[in-house]
Amino acid sequence: MNSTTRLRLKTMKTAFFDIETQAIDNWDTLEDLKTLHCMVVIDYEEKVHRFQADNIKDGLALLSEHDYVIGHNAINFDGPALKKLYGWTHHSIFDTKILAQLSYPDLKADDFKRQEFPKKLIGSHSLKAWGVRIGIHKNDHGETEDWSEWSQEMEDYCVQDVKVTASLFHFLVEKKKYSHQALMLETSFARSMRKQTETGFPFDKDSAGELIKTLMVRRTEIEQELQEVFGPTTTEMKSCWWVADGKQYASKKAAVADGHKAKDVERGPKKTKEIPFNPASRDQIAARLMADGWDPKEYDGKRPAINEAVLREINTSQSLKLLEYLLVSKRLGQVAEGNQAWLKLEHKGRLHGSVNTLGTVSGRCSHHHPNMAQVPAVRAEYGEQCRSLFTAPKGKVLVGADASGLELRCLAHYMYQWDKGQYAKEILEGDIHTVNQKAAGLENRDQAKTMIYAFLYGAGDKKIGEIVGGSTKEGKQIKASFMSKIPAIKSLTSAVHQQVQKHGVLHGLDGRTLPCRSMHSSLNLLLQSAGAVVMKQALVEFEMDNKDIPYDLHANVHDEVQFSCNKKQADALGHSFVSAIIKAGTILNFKCPLDGEFKIGANWAQTH
Repeated sequence: MNSTTRLRLKTMKTAFFDIETQAIDNWDTLEDLKTLHCMVVIDYEEKVHRFQADNIKDGLALLSEHDYVIGHNAINFDGPALKKLYGWTHHSIFDTKILAQLSYPDLKADDFKRQEFPKKLIGSHSLKAWGVRIGIHKNDHGETEDWSEWSQEMEDYCVQDVKVTASLFHFLVEKKKYSHQALMLETSFARSMRKQTETGFPFDKDSAGELIKTLMVRRTEIEQELQEVFGPTTTEMKSCWWVADGKQYASKKAAVADGHKAKDVERGPKKTKEIPFNPASRDQIAARLMADGWDPKEYDGKRPAINEAVLREINTSQSLKLLEYLLVSKRLGQVAEGNQAWLKLEHKGRLHGSVNTLGTVSGRCSHHHPNMAQVPAVRAEYGEQCRSLFTAPKGKVLVGADASGLELRCLAHYMYQWDKGQYAKEILEGDIHTVNQKAAGLENRDQAKTMIYAFLYGAGDKKIGEIVGGSTKEGKQIKASFMSKIPAIKSLTSAVHQQVQKHGVLHGLDGRTLPCRSMHSSLNLLLQSAGAVVMKQALVEFEMDNKDIPYDLHANVHDEVQFSCNKKQADALGHSFVSAIIKAGTILNFKCPLDGEFKIGANWAQTH
């Protein structure tokens, strides 16, 4: 926060607040929220005001007298709750949780350094965890008491929460570990994501049922095929002990204990049993493949790694059949069988995916309940069928918009200092993948596309070498050639490494701090953050430009957004989002012009 903003907060009226409600099951929509028991406000004169069910509106009036109102998790809960129950909103709600996440994006690493810090609170941005960190503890009422009715303990608990919130705010402001620009952006973006979660994404439950049938039939077929390929294994069972009357015992001692003489008890032959091959067991897969001559090169601990990439690389009829089995099982897990399966989370025809807007160190969102970022792309196995389950609401169309070539444009932006826009020019006017192909000395354009993205994600020499079917030696040669032919990339990489080595952090487009966990991932951290900031800024600009046009956000994943609207407004809104991407580049002083594209359709498979 800059000095002007700190001065403004001191001179303008700022209040801190918190509310307590009955227990809630549906945090995504708050549809079961019925009762607000109490609210506490600490006003700009630091006076504590308590309000109960019969005078909550007086508390809301007090909040409305202030220029800023601040709460912890206020954008995701307190604000939406007050709007639902009382229709109350405020133009400037700030959230100390967002402020804390911006100030300490790698909190878990910081917590491990804190002596005697409670293990269950490590990495948590909860108010309780922050109370422990700054030495102002919450009480434990919320963990031990019933929330069905008001109690004095509950109200006192609420007072303490507001005191912790106020102290946390002042602590974070004094630390000055965040940028004002990033705070404004994240606050606006978080409001949009809260609305998106409440709205949800329409989900075609009937078609999901048909997809499940298809997947289950195919899984059964593959299981039968794999049994024929691998067959069961035979194992010897423990030997049993016999007596003259034919009775069997697990041990000679047991037979004697049952009244038989030791001389009359004889060891019987060992029995055998067949164990069917289990294609869901990674250990059994590894054992069978190794028996057929496979020499594993990657390990998870002491066990050979078995995953999609490994099975695809083995490239035998057996490994590819196993790969298909794992993929089909994975899709069934996503749609029906997993803990976060779509059908388990579907509610009244929609999925209300939650978004942690600062869920990663880079500033990219994380997603859960369910993870919408893991819905497979159309080009993936069963991807089209999966994406088609996410539809436009009845009577509306879906619009999908995304940024064009965002990762390479981010790279060009940071290279500008050394090449004065040459790489950006190739992106805009030439064929950048052919340029990269020639620079790296690769055989074809497809190899160049794979190489550049692997390079940007911090791939080592071995991984780069594998792209051309080579080894670490070839990978090292490819990278050396690439950087020598495009020296701005080498200069950028060196500058990033020097910054991390000296300070341990990088800085994002909007001034946010980016703690770097490893040198090899530092460039990727910088580029991933840039892409995240661009798309967040674009959404904020889009929302501001279209306040009077009805539309609903349904998904915001990496460099794409999905929203629905009336068909007659779809084209204009699609163009508006592309314009917002371009505008975001201008606001962020991007050195490579940004662009985007959009598609209109009936479901997600048609719009991206």
